[in-house]
Amino acid sequence: MAKVVLENVTKRFGKVIAVNNVSLEAEDKEFLVLLGPSGCGKTTTLRIIAGLELADEGNVIIGDDVVNDVPPAARDIAMVFQNYALYPHMTVRDNISFGLKLHNIPTAEINDRVADAAQMLGLQDYLKRVPKELSGGQRQRVALARAIVRKPKVFLMDEPLSNLDAKLRVQTREELIKLHQTLGVTTIYVTHDQVEAMTLGSRVAVMENGFLRQIGKPRQVYDNPTNKFVAGFVGTPPSNFVPVNLVLSPTPGLDIEGQHIPLSASQQQAAKAVPAGSYSWGVRPEDLLVDSQSNMPEVAATFNAKISFVEMMGSETFIHTTLAGATVVVRASSAFEYGLGDIVRLVVNVARTHLFHTDSGEAVF
Repeated sequence: MAKVVLENVTKRFGKVIAVNNVSLEAEDKEFLVLLGPSGCGKTTTLRIIAGLELADEGNVIIGDDVVNDVPPAARDIAMVFQNYALYPHMTVRDNISFGLKLHNIPTAEINDRVADAAQMLGLQDYLKRVPKELSGGQRQRVALARAIVRKPKVFLMDEPLSNLDAKLRVQTREELIKLHQTLGVTTIYVTHDQVEAMTLGSRVAVMENGFLRQIGKPRQVYDNPTNKFVAGFVGTPPSNFVPVNLVLSPTPGLDIEGQHIPLSASQQQAAKAVPAGSYSWGVRPEDLLVDSQSNMPEVAATFNAKISFVEMMGSETFIHTTLAGATVVVRASSAFEYGLGDIVRLVVNVARTHLFHTDSGEAVF
């Protein structure tokens, strides 16, 4: 097993900077997720680690070795692709064992490894089939088995679940977690799906426009976003952003259309480090309570809001309204009984909210 380190890695395609001075570490046996929207540089970062792309600047270190000039086949990594990349004319057994044959592994050992991987992924009954005779989930398991039999230092996975339906994605996520617990191989996993990132990753690295915006444990990234992009990208529904004015005297607080919002003690302390003026207030949907009379937050703000749209989700309800001209989504219980056009009382749990600079998007608190 091995640690993977990127040191100030940059990759350009002409005038486009796909990866911009990225530094990160995937610890030995860690499951690290690279998360971000399409075009953020996460797949390019993975391909640089694999050796399929060469970094223009910086170093790639696997274990104790700088591998910038080491070809992909010699990096002791195994990659699982989004499109499975199976050989259509080969059986499942041959697809799984192909890489081992190229490395001149003895036949008896190949058979043992294939049998173990097939048992682990429930492929024993499909070894004689060809890919066209398999479902999407079965093909994905074959691709995983082909990586597993290699016994590499590092697994690299490029959106391997994106072609599966919703139910199968949940099932395969569970299989991936169990596999990682069993094998203990350092894994770097690329996805645009923040649910996958939060459920799979021991840590999550969020990327935007080639930059690494934040890296940390899933709960840390969710509860303490370092900038507005992370707050808006991680979470379903995403965080709401409301324009506010920060006032610093007599005590720091927020003004929204003439209404003063108190802050918690820690928020007040952080606010003193920045000038008064216009900011963006981040409020997650679950931190907006509807018609709450009991269990009021220690630091609360209340608003009257008109419902513009209601989404019934079964176990919960999403209420759409506006606050200071900004669209706001509220997460309510499935028992919510109000309808379009009704006025509701919203209570904000202020201590769980965040404040962001309007221009840079960096967090104040």
